[in-house]
Amino acid sequence: MYKKLHNWLIDTSLKTKLLLFNCLITLFIGISSFLAVNIFMKYNEELLYNTTASVLTFFSSEIGNSFDSMTTSSSVLIADNTIQGSLYDLKYSPSSLKTAVSYRSLYNSILSYSYTIPHVESICLYTPTSTIWSNNHQSSLSVSQLEYIKEYTDEQKGSPCFLVLDKYNNQLVLARQIRRIAGTNLEPLGTLVIFINTESLIKASTTHNTFDDCSYILSADAKTVYRSDAPTPENTFDILNDSYKVIPFKGHYYFVLKSMIPGYGWEFECWMNYDKTHGSILMGHMLFLLALACCIILSLLASGVLSQNISKHIFALVKKMKTFDSESDVIPQTNYDYSTRKDEIGIVHRNFDAMAREQQRLIRDNYQAEMLMKNAQLKALEQQINPHFLYNTLESINWLAKSKHETEISKIVESLGNLLHATLDSRSRMIPLEHELELIHNYITIQEFRFGDRLKFHLSIEQELSHIPIPKLSIQPLVENAIKYALEEIADECNIYITILHTEQLIYIYVKNDGSQFELGLLEKLRANPKNSRGFGIGLINIDTRIKLTYGENYGLDVYNENNKAVARISIPFIQDEMN
Repeated sequence: MYKKLHNWLIDTSLKTKLLLFNCLITLFIGISSFLAVNIFMKYNEELLYNTTASVLTFFSSEIGNSFDSMTTSSSVLIADNTIQGSLYDLKYSPSSLKTAVSYRSLYNSILSYSYTIPHVESICLYTPTSTIWSNNHQSSLSVSQLEYIKEYTDEQKGSPCFLVLDKYNNQLVLARQIRRIAGTNLEPLGTLVIFINTESLIKASTTHNTFDDCSYILSADAKTVYRSDAPTPENTFDILNDSYKVIPFKGHYYFVLKSMIPGYGWEFECWMNYDKTHGSILMGHMLFLLALACCIILSLLASGVLSQNISKHIFALVKKMKTFDSESDVIPQTNYDYSTRKDEIGIVHRNFDAMAREQQRLIRDNYQAEMLMKNAQLKALEQQINPHFLYNTLESINWLAKSKHETEISKIVESLGNLLHATLDSRSRMIPLEHELELIHNYITIQEFRFGDRLKFHLSIEQELSHIPIPKLSIQPLVENAIKYALEEIADECNIYITILHTEQLIYIYVKNDGSQFELGLLEKLRANPKNSRGFGIGLINIDTRIKLTYGENYGLDVYNENNKAVARISIPFIQDEMN
């Protein structure tokens, strides 16, 4: 049976094959139409998501920025001298007069902060002996809840934490332990609890929304912190598993997006009314199916008429393809003029001719491009400089100077060779501190021959720091700057001091010189106008940027003036493991 069908398909006419093919295509289009419409709907959803996702991400960032701002404000509050002193008096001087004064001082302070910190409903200071509120929230929060907050913040040891109070209508609070700043033991003085107005926070963060009829949900750890007044399901955690979804609810359709609050891991959802868009998509779905059906019918009717006239043009096309395949440098020609024919046959023939011309052009262009690339590579190879040639030349000069007992020239050449070798060596960006100091000694040796007794160099280093790794060429440019501005522009003597010491957490590298001064606020000006930085300004930014990229934003370069000396100070972390 299969063999007979196979032979029939082979022997049947091209017209029959075309009719059969069109029937199969019709069946295939009918089956795939449903999938096509679904893909179309999915595409519209993706388009809407891409349009709104950036807006939602901006809203989420605004909420995160508000959290950061509250955290910063809470740090200012707990470090307030008045609050610190009053809490200390309550704990260690419990006289009735001092207690009354401390209560009043604490109340006035937190009341003032409650008006300056955005989105705050109330502020509470909780101590083992008293509870102080900025307004009348005390009637709504039990002592057990305050104890729970205190125990939780005690575990965090002063770090800020956002909590959702289940028994208080999922109230969002910012809580942290207050520790005594004066002294070294950081003893606990009390607990700070800031009640956050989530409605004010969400409205302020979404004030630039350009979409109509949107609702918002803010949640943390499967707890809803905020929900708009518009109707939304009570529990959306099991409904929304993806970044977006179309959800039917109470006779309406909603386009729901989910985003994460950066730095906090909280979920922020936006529920947009999707009724109009959903109706438009359904209408497009119906119109698409109708147009598809019309196309199928017309294709079946036209296939019978056109199939007779198609076969000869297909044969002509096949012949052209075979000719071009064997002789790609020649575009095949036929006796029929397809340039004026507007049907598919004409389009296919014209496109094939255009494709053939384009392929010939690409072959020609690619060949020329490859030749130009090879020539460029050869020229680049010819222009490369081998640093070993420079090292060998300096070694030859050094040998010649030694043979003629020119010790000063030999010393200069040897220092220059060491300096160039360290500068051009790109194998590692981190070197031991002692290697950086050797590089500086070589540089100073060269400069001493130039300036003589006018240059005085002093080095003081804690011996155990000699092996710590630092970014290469982070100190030498500072010494070079000191010489440039203190010796080249004046005729007096210049003292350059390098002092390296450490504390429990930091290593400080000082480069000081007399005879010059740093411009006030130099680094800030260079950062504000990097395009205007020239010469050593670029070097300062380079050193500061490399240190920050290596160790973090808390470290870097500072420049200032002290006791008629220009001071450049590098700060990096002191890690005990590096000493071992």
